[in-house]
Amino acid sequence: MSRTLAIAICGSGGAGVVACGELLLRGWARAGGLGFLRKAFGPQIRGGESAALLCLGEDETYLPTAAMDLLVALDWNQFARFEDEIALGPQSTVLCPDDDEVPASVQASGATVVALPMTAAVAGAHPEGRRNMFALGLLGQLLGLEAEALAG
Repeated sequence: MSRTLAIAICGSGGAGVVACGELLLRGWARAGGLGFLRKAFGPQIRGGESAALLCLGEDETYLPTAAMDLLVALDWNQFARFEDEIALGPQSTVLCPDDDEVPASVQASGATVVALPMTAAVAGAHPEGRRNMFALGLLGQLLGLEAEALAG
């Protein structure tokens, strides 16, 4: 039985969460992997919140895991809306901006929290600071994907 990796990406509407999830899944597939992506949105037409929930593996996968292995928070705005869909536990790792306060529920989950200088890292690369592309590159590196696989 092969292992699957459950990844959640969350953030404010317009932060590029869904684009990041779609590009990651496409890159994973180009590298020969299988998986699925579930997209979650708030009720607002624009400017709400969104989450991309991925399950990646080497074999066909139809069910998500009980808890996320990895959560990438582009920001914590409106995270509470998805807390029940993004289960975290002691085996989970959370990557988040170092200039934003981690919600108490995430801290209480026992997950390993790694605060990254996302704002500073993207400031010089793009005038609008594309955290989603920073996250895509980071996830690609963690998964061992080639840059060509992640190119749109």
